Amino acid sequence: MQSIQKVQCYITREHSGSLQVLVFEHLDHPSAGIQVPAGSIESGETPEEAALREAWEESGVEELRVQRYLGSFLWWYAERGEYQERHIFHLVTSQAPPERWQHTVSAGAEDKGLRFVLYWLDLANAARVLSGNHGDHLELLGTA
Repeated sequence: MQSIQKVQCYITREHSGSLQVLVFEHLDHPSAGIQVPAGSIESGETPEEAALREAWEESGVEELRVQRYLGSFLWWYAERGEYQERHIFHLVTSQAPPERWQHTVSAGAEDKGLRFVLYWLDLANAARVLSGNHGDHLELLGTA
């Protein structure tokens, strides 16, 4: 079975004693729901390279690094009639992004020009509000 190769990024920070994950909402497409940075692996790119690129393109956060590869899972995207193999990464940054900000994607064929509002959610609350199965593997952040 052929699958489309994707990445999904959990960018985290410690804040007031809680682990928080970076999420965003589409200003132009509110029905897309709350998501984490994610996207396609481009030709010649490793999953790790794609994760760092997608996370930066969709958030504007710099100085990102991979904390850990959390694994992959197969997901049926019914609306597109395709299987996606999603590689999940835990990313951190030495930068101190604000509590909330707006970012316009300036790269990437699919996302260029999209406007996102980004903010932090406590890990305990994130799984129940994330769209498109983006919260299904948050529990992996708590494992060593």
